[in-house]
Amino acid sequence: MKKTGAPQRVESRASRGPAPSNVPARGIVLPALACLALLVVALTVFKMSNNDIWIHLRTGQIILETWQVPDKDPYSFTASDKDYVAHEWLSGVLFHLVYAAAGVNGLIVFKSAVILATCAALVLACRRLKARWSITLACFVGMLFIGSARFLERPHIFSYLFEALYLLCYVSFRAGGRRAWLYAIPLLHIVWTNLHGGHFQGIAMLVMFFLAEAVMWLRARRLGLAEAAALPARDVALVGALAPASVLTALVNPYGYRLLTFPFELTGQEVFMKGIYEWQSALFPSYNLSAMFLYYIVWTVALFGSFLLVGGHGELKAGWRSAAQWANLVLGFLWILFAFDLYAAYKDATVPTSIEEHAGLWLAVLALFLAANFHRLEFHHAGIAALFFALSLRHNRAVTDAVVATLPTLAHNLEVSAGRLRGRRPASARQEPWAVAAAAAVMIALAVFTWRNSYHFGFNPHTRREMGMGIASNMPVGAVDYIAANNIDGRAVPSYNAAAMLIHRTWPAVKVSMDSRNDVYGEALYEEYVAAMGGGKALEDYIQRWDPDFFLISYGTDRSPAFVSYLDASPEWTLVYFDDRQVVYLRDRPRFRPIIERDGYHLIRPAHAGPIEVRQEDGPRWLQEADRAVAAAPDSWSASLYRAKALLSLGRHAESLDETRRLLGLNSAYFPAWYDLGYLYLQTGQPGPAAQAFAACLEARPGHAPCRDALSRMKGPAP
Repeated sequence: MKKTGAPQRVESRASRGPAPSNVPARGIVLPALACLALLVVALTVFKMSNNDIWIHLRTGQIILETWQVPDKDPYSFTASDKDYVAHEWLSGVLFHLVYAAAGVNGLIVFKSAVILATCAALVLACRRLKARWSITLACFVGMLFIGSARFLERPHIFSYLFEALYLLCYVSFRAGGRRAWLYAIPLLHIVWTNLHGGHFQGIAMLVMFFLAEAVMWLRARRLGLAEAAALPARDVALVGALAPASVLTALVNPYGYRLLTFPFELTGQEVFMKGIYEWQSALFPSYNLSAMFLYYIVWTVALFGSFLLVGGHGELKAGWRSAAQWANLVLGFLWILFAFDLYAAYKDATVPTSIEEHAGLWLAVLALFLAANFHRLEFHHAGIAALFFALSLRHNRAVTDAVVATLPTLAHNLEVSAGRLRGRRPASARQEPWAVAAAAAVMIALAVFTWRNSYHFGFNPHTRREMGMGIASNMPVGAVDYIAANNIDGRAVPSYNAAAMLIHRTWPAVKVSMDSRNDVYGEALYEEYVAAMGGGKALEDYIQRWDPDFFLISYGTDRSPAFVSYLDASPEWTLVYFDDRQVVYLRDRPRFRPIIERDGYHLIRPAHAGPIEVRQEDGPRWLQEADRAVAAAPDSWSASLYRAKALLSLGRHAESLDETRRLLGLNSAYFPAWYDLGYLYLQTGQPGPAAQAFAACLEARPGHAPCRDALSRMKGPAP
């Protein structure tokens, strides 16, 4: 190994990529990019389903109306004295401007545009790295299907864009040597800092780039290896200045240094980091059940494996070259074992998973990889892969960041690996257009399939995204509409995920006890709130301490029998609204009594799970309440269920039959209604439709005993 002086800036052979004749004609590339855009649209245009957006909209509105960024919490009655660092204030302003101009559908289109801009920056980065179009497009398919789970109307989408922009600036500087690309990064960091707390990932990227460049400079200067890959010392110093310069520009924000310390305060609150889904590791049960995790396994295995094929060992002397080749052969087998170990975490409820238990082994393998490939490794690419994989193991919300940030690296590695595997002979100029056309066809097929069948998350139970425009059904639209229309005001105790829309629609008339801004409330208030949602003495103490005026509660995790039993048994509280997802309870206040007298429910108990039986003598009162419920929430299948039961108790079978059909039109998966439908068909002398209804019941819930027995009785005893 010869020593050398300071290396000169020379483009490496690996960076030069395919011969110019291998670039397909614009007439093929442009349609392929249109297909990519179509796939992005299919994976980003879906109903708005994340509740946090409503708080961002309200905060943005306040800022634009007052020209001040709030520093005390304006929305709650439990934390009104606490500091409020609206660390995503600029996102709120942008979201509100879009919402004011084009409403919810405008926000959906805006989100899609941000993801399209992210993809455009990544495409340009891949082109700077000389990755061919077919490889680049194939990588985008994987990235989009993994990342789509978090393509939501939330500030974190801006972090995806800025990660892509930082990579574009960096690889453009490396490809062309123009320092202006690097000068842009600290200026971009001002904007990123005020949009989303993910800007710290940008700082981490810049630190990693400097360490990588320093290692490659030392490798070239001291060992005479990979000289073409090293930057001149002046450029290494410039890269090193980016992180501190960006930290300084990050201080250009309404809160000063407070905005920079905020993320560490948030992530230091253990109750939130352990209790909130998106802060769990990608390996943790729940996320590891999902289709996204399965796709991410494929991505990670491909990414790590690609580093084994990038670059040769020609610069090493014969003995060292042979050792490196044998070590990489062993690493190839270990890579296969790693793939199996990582795949074993898929749908694994064990904590820790086997790959976590073998962490010591895989760290040793990493050390072997670094030792065997130190002479040829492009450390800026390896650093990006290592940094974001580590972040994804810290919390699953970083999985999308990981695939966005590593896409150019994967495309680059696959391009160089393909060149080496074909013996450095350029592929036929006819091959690439066909490969691009095939990639475009796959993207069109996936876009159409996704749009028609929705995005499959793969959880248990399986969930699918609600496609199209508007607001998704998980939002408390009906309940908040009711509260706003009846001018219900005061102190609200909402479900954690229902508070944001309530704030957006009713503040300042309504203030809440809790919402999803964990940083504002802190651990003590959150734990007190969670205990109260369990009912019993904790709920009684919570009501006595905070004196709330009404509850807005979602079914699901907050549907605690003890909680709803307390409210239903208390003369102070009356149910006044319900639909398929939320209930509203009003306290006996003088200003609420006209609403309670008009809308109060005394028989219907929708928050209680279990079978519903209506006695004939109570039928008229049940029907009266059910008619009112259907009028208040026409699209609610649960309101229709009560009406069908009341009509059945009164012997009005034909009307009950019609209402049950309507119920199943709203929710065909509700298997008890299929049993009721079959029974009603029998009562009205229609055995054929009755058998079909019982069969549909068994399809919706295999093995359901009442439906199975009814169907058996209809078939009669076996001959």
